[in-house]
Amino acid sequence: EKQQRGLEWLFPKGVPRLPLPFPADFPCSIATLEPDVRRPYLHAMTAGPVSQNNHRRMLTVLFSFARNEGWLQANEKTAPERLGGYKVKARDVEIYTPAEVARLLAHADEDFLPWVALIAFGGIRNEELHKGLPWEAINFHAGGGYLIVSAGISKTSRKRKIDLSENLLEWLKPYRHRSGP
Repeated sequence: EKQQRGLEWLFPKGVPRLPLPFPADFPCSIATLEPDVRRPYLHAMTAGPVSQNNHRRMLTVLFSFARNEGWLQANEKTAPERLGGYKVKARDVEIYTPAEVARLLAHADEDFLPWVALIAFGGIRNEELHKGLPWEAINFHAGGGYLIVSAGISKTSRKRKIDLSENLLEWLKPYRHRSGP
């Protein structure tokens, strides 16, 4: 039904459905809501800043839809846009020791092992694998293989080539004849 109405962009694949108790908490016209009304509502959430930003982002989509439908002024920012985001503390990237990676690989299910190996040894991002990197993107050459991450999957929306180490190729060798995502 969403596709028929052209609303599939409101509910992209892979995005968790966030609860939006918005209508029950604010039984008024969407045009009358101001950031000062929304701020206490978001602060009261029992969630961290990432979840609050996700909630705010979903509300921004809702308000943008309302603006596109003509229910809000086209030349003004919406209440969620004026509200601004929450600061998320930067975290250091965790680097696993060789012993920790060995334990992960030793205990990984057969279908999950290539995922772990590609992340640990290939420099591929978890999100890129989640988007459906096909097996055909992996090129097994005798002199050294490589992986092509298409622009549609890449975080930067640019096609990129990753040279694969001999170690990674050995881990992936049992899976070389697979196809699909």
